[in-house]
This record gives sequence, structure tokens and C-alpha cells, in this order.
Amino acid sequence: MSLPSAIPWGIKGFRVYVSESGDGPYVLLGAGSMDSNVVGDGIKISSLEPYKTYYCRVTEYGDFGESELTGNPIPIQTPKPLVLVSPENNVQVFSPVDFVWESLGDGFTYEGPILVFDTNFHEIEQIYTTQTSYQLTLPYGSYYWYLEGWKDETDDNGINKEQVSMSYFRSFNIPAPAGPNLIQNGDFSNGQLTPWEVLLINIKNNSWSVDTWAKVLHWIRGNSNNDGGYVGAYQSLDIDTTGKSKVVLSLDVVIYYQQMESDGYMDGEYPARVSIFFEDSYGNQYEYKKCFILEGSTINYPGNNVTSIPKDTWYHFEVNLMDDTNVASQIQSHPYIKEIRVGGNGWDFEGAADNIYLGVQ
Repeated sequence: MSLPSAIPWGIKGFRVYVSESGDGPYVLLGAGSMDSNVVGDGIKISSLEPYKTYYCRVTEYGDFGESELTGNPIPIQTPKPLVLVSPENNVQVFSPVDFVWESLGDGFTYEGPILVFDTNFHEIEQIYTTQTSYQLTLPYGSYYWYLEGWKDETDDNGINKEQVSMSYFRSFNIPAPAGPNLIQNGDFSNGQLTPWEVLLINIKNNSWSVDTWAKVLHWIRGNSNNDGGYVGAYQSLDIDTTGKSKVVLSLDVVIYYQQMESDGYMDGEYPARVSIFFEDSYGNQYEYKKCFILEGSTINYPGNNVTSIPKDTWYHFEVNLMDDTNVASQIQSHPYIKEIRVGGNGWDFEGAADNIYLGVQ
């Protein structure tokens, strides 16, 4: 809302009245729990409900007293809440314009874009104020907002003195989709593998590596001589899912190299995959598996729950296993989670995973 830049003689200021209806009744801001401040030629209104239309009228006051509430009411809409978090689908919903205003304050000119970083300070997203609203889907965990702005400082005569810049840096969290993470060291933030353990199947004299030096779980297999094998890591678990409506698996995965042009011939071979092993009270097992392969590959075993992903690009996967009736039936008859495996199998391959999460609720 704008006020005259030059205030007429005899007027000491303005008062703002607000109503939820254009017909009133109008309440003076500043009375009761409401508040208003006149700053320069703008009025900042707080203590109103977010994302709602109000009607304002402005009066003048001075030595003569106060003018009457005349003229047409001025409609205003309060902004959407700055950040709304939805635990169900991990979506941050906000208005970029409101975010900039709340972050930098009055008088600052925004220098875009708004940047989103992960905890390793890798840039994830760029958001511009030309977008009236924005949805950003992220895996659970911690992140950072960053933006910059500037404004001209003036002296008492209104003459520009200097340009002042300002940056804004703040952390925020996406809540876990189904309670605390039951995986230990799922983000490898300490650069260590423990309590995960290396798992090798049919490796023989082939070259291989399982490491976490880049703070992700990274695996390589080479010199396979066209003989299938598994390289990865596993973690032993003891989780009872009896009566649970959510068994949520979430991870980020990437494929750097894949020798085969298909998922093979031995019941499926994939450069990146995750398996969760369930048991019943008699020790009978059920394996839930999620497999990843490079885009353009021939898929011979679609029943292996295969997703094609681009090379060298991190891909986020998240699922509530109980949403699939067939999987849910198997879990209900095999309610005990005993192990999780993450790695790859096939000929030569290279992949990695991070932010591995498993939760029940």
C-alpha cells in the first residue's frame, strides 16, 4: 500500500483501519492484538491471517483531529505462509516474492535467483521471483536457502551515499516420511562405512572397490570377463513391522558406468539396486528389490521393479512399500526386516547411493 511521498501541511500522519468485509466494521490497526508501522511511503501490516483478503481505509490526523473514513476501501491480500512443510510428500510450498521480502526486509532490491543447497553445499535448485508460487520436492534431510540483495543508503537530504549489499543464508529441514531413520549411517556424512559391511558375490579375481571417501556409498566392479557378480554393502537389521501402515524406503542413487546394454540373462543384472530382506517367524524369506539401469537399456525382466535413469545424474527414489498390495501382503506374512543391501550386480559397472532411509509407522 502506498502513501503520498509529500505529506500536506498540518497532517502529522495516517491511520489504517482494516476489515474482513468492504462494508466494515473497520478496526484500527494497533488496537488490541493488531499492529501497523508507517515506514517511508509504505505501510507494513502484520498480525493478520495469511493468504486472506482484507479491506483497508486510511485516515489523516493532525492538529485538526482525524478525518472520517471516506472513499473506497482498498483490498489487500496477505501473503501465503513463507514455508509450508508437508511430511506426506516432502514438498516445500512457498511464494518466492514473499520469501525475498521476509528474508531481506524493506528497501532491498533482490538479486536472483534464490538458491537451494544440500549440506555438502551442492546447488540443487534455482528459483526466481517471476514465479508467483513454487513447489520443491526434496528427500528428507537438511538444506539451505541463499539469496542476495542490495539497497541505496541515503543521507538526511535524501542523497544516495552508498549501495549496501545483504545476503541471507538459512537452514531448513524436510521431516522424515515415516519417523526416525532405522538405518544407521545412511548419509555417510562421516566418510566411514561402519556399521555397513562390504558384500561381494562371485567376484573371484576381478577388480572391485567399495568406499565412502566422498561421503556417499560408492561401488565399482571391473575386469569381470563377462561374468556376473555383486559388489556393494549390507547392514543387519531387526525391525518388526507388525501392524504398521508405512514401511518407507528412500535413497538417492546414481549410475556412472554400465558395461551391459540390457539387464542380462541371469534373472536380472543392474549397476545399482537395493534389496530389503524380510522373514517370518520360521526364517522363511521375502526379498523386496528395487533396481536401476541406464536409460536406453533393454529390460528383459520388468518384474524386477526396474527404473531407467540418466547417466551421471543423481536420482531420488522414495516409496511406501505398503502402498503396493502384493508387497504389503508379503510383508504382513514376513513382518521382520533382517537386512538391507545396496550395490550393483552384473558385468563391469560403477554406481553410488546416499541418504538411505528406512522408516516404519
